[in-house]
Amino acid sequence: MLSSDQLNSSSFPNITFTSTGCTAPGTVTGTMSMHGVGKSVSVPLTITADGTNFTANDSPELTTTDST
Repeated sequence: MLSSDQLNSSSFPNITFTSTGCTAPGTVTGTMSMHGVGKSVSVPLTITADGTNFTANDSPELTTTDST
């Protein structure tokens, strides 16, 4: 996965996600950057509340083609 024909981690060591918003009941939107390319994505989340604390969890599946 880290080789040059997949994620190419030696040239592109970082994958980032910057949130731009969220909607109820639990979708966060933002910009995911891989290989120096940023794309807008929406990710469904499971949100739980405990008093004043909120936790969002999920395991989105992404492929290297998501960065092209």
